[in-house]
Amino acid sequence: MPRITTRERQKAKQAGRRPRYLCTWTDEHGKRCQRLAFTDKNAATRFELDQRDRAKAIKAGLIEPEQEAIREHRTACISIHLDAFEQQLALVGIGGGRRSKPSLKYVQSVRVSLDRFVQWTGPKYSNSVKNIQDITLERAIAWADDLETHGWTTPTGKHKPYSGHSINTFIGNLTMFTAWAERTKRITSDPLKDFGRRRTSKLHSQRTHIRRSITPEQIASLLEAAESRPLTAARTINRGPRKGQIGAKVAEDRITQLIAKGQERATLYLTLFWTGLRRSEAKALEWGDVILDAQQPLLRLRGHTTKSKRSDVLALHPELVSRLVELKASRSPEVSDCEPVFTTIPNRYTFRKDLEAAGIEAVQNDRHFDMHAIRVSLTTFLASQGVGQRIAQAHMRHTDPKLTAITYTDAEALPIAAAINTLPDISQRNNSVNGANQPPAGRNGSSGERNPAAYRPLLRGGFGQNESIPVTNQDIKKAEGASRKPLTGHDLSPSVIIRETGLEPATFWSQTRRSTKLSYTLLCPEV
Repeated sequence: MPRITTRERQKAKQAGRRPRYLCTWTDEHGKRCQRLAFTDKNAATRFELDQRDRAKAIKAGLIEPEQEAIREHRTACISIHLDAFEQQLALVGIGGGRRSKPSLKYVQSVRVSLDRFVQWTGPKYSNSVKNIQDITLERAIAWADDLETHGWTTPTGKHKPYSGHSINTFIGNLTMFTAWAERTKRITSDPLKDFGRRRTSKLHSQRTHIRRSITPEQIASLLEAAESRPLTAARTINRGPRKGQIGAKVAEDRITQLIAKGQERATLYLTLFWTGLRRSEAKALEWGDVILDAQQPLLRLRGHTTKSKRSDVLALHPELVSRLVELKASRSPEVSDCEPVFTTIPNRYTFRKDLEAAGIEAVQNDRHFDMHAIRVSLTTFLASQGVGQRIAQAHMRHTDPKLTAITYTDAEALPIAAAINTLPDISQRNNSVNGANQPPAGRNGSSGERNPAAYRPLLRGGFGQNESIPVTNQDIKKAEGASRKPLTGHDLSPSVIIRETGLEPATFWSQTRRSTKLSYTLLCPEV
């Protein structure tokens, strides 16, 4: 029977509370268990008897151990399950594939979205999620509706809606957690199994953060501003009556450091433009990955540093090669291959300041230009210079050509108007075509000499009425020489002339199956 121990009585007296009863029982494995349960003796007695009856039922086979474990998981705090899920996701990953062991940043983003769902309260849900059995399909749908309706608020206080991609990411993280709970026998069935990994949304086909490209001239201005801004910012007075003016004193050694910092930042922006690297990929770039002394300088990306976890090789532009050589020479005489190429990567605030110094707007007509938009500028520049789409796709390391042609190409920056203006006129084409189709002067508007070559095409070669070189009788004799095999009896059939219709030229066809052996009939003008 439950009892109160002397130690518990003393602790309760010091804490100023009632002592708890110690319940003792033997579980299904024969192990003796103890637990301080209740301050009420009747409740503690019922708890102890229930534990004994449960152990006897499991031994008799009336209750399965898995069902009992699921019952205990249901009453446990939801934070315990979230911690176990996060630990497994970080160590071995959830599921297979190339993302079997995701990055730490991905694990943190998944945990943040799950915490948002646990802490969310709505009109019909006044309390947050306490345990795993509180996760229902109705609650998940209401949460997704709230995300789509209210969106999120920027640090500046501006309200923005979530895109369909972001909503689907939240839903995917939540359904991944419930599926994991079912596999680990924490719940009997997945409550969000019918929810799906995708949600039909008005914003699913819309992009709320549209990136734009800038011109090469603006890229050059950005490089100049990034190179000179560290020293200029250090010499700018920040307070007092002369605030904003140039005149602050800077030590000589500090000036050297600021100049080197500006050169490195300008080289970083130029590297992002000519190679299309992402911010994380540029941060993980080492001097051992850059091959500058070869006939064709290359950039070898290691698989674990790229987004797609795939090793790639990129060709380096001569302008970028010269910048990297200068940057490497400015470092210590013997630079190790494992040293990073760029010691610091500017954050969003620093990049905005560089844009302001270069006179480039970060947001223009709800179209943004950030550090990742440099990839958009590169793709658009390749398209405007006539580089083939397959080459651009390989240089951008895209597996889907739609990413290169649609997502990463700014159609508004392409020289579409200039290309349209170079096309010839079509109003004068009709007159030139009619003049070319008129027969030569002669009796009844035709030439006196019958020239079969003027009315039929040659089977082979670059001659004919659709080419710039006309067909002559000598060309026909060459084509109908000894190399042509004689036609057999079953190959002979009457030829049919399809006269000229519209702008299409006159065509001949044979009723036989051997389309390469045609017999021609002279098209004579009616007298």
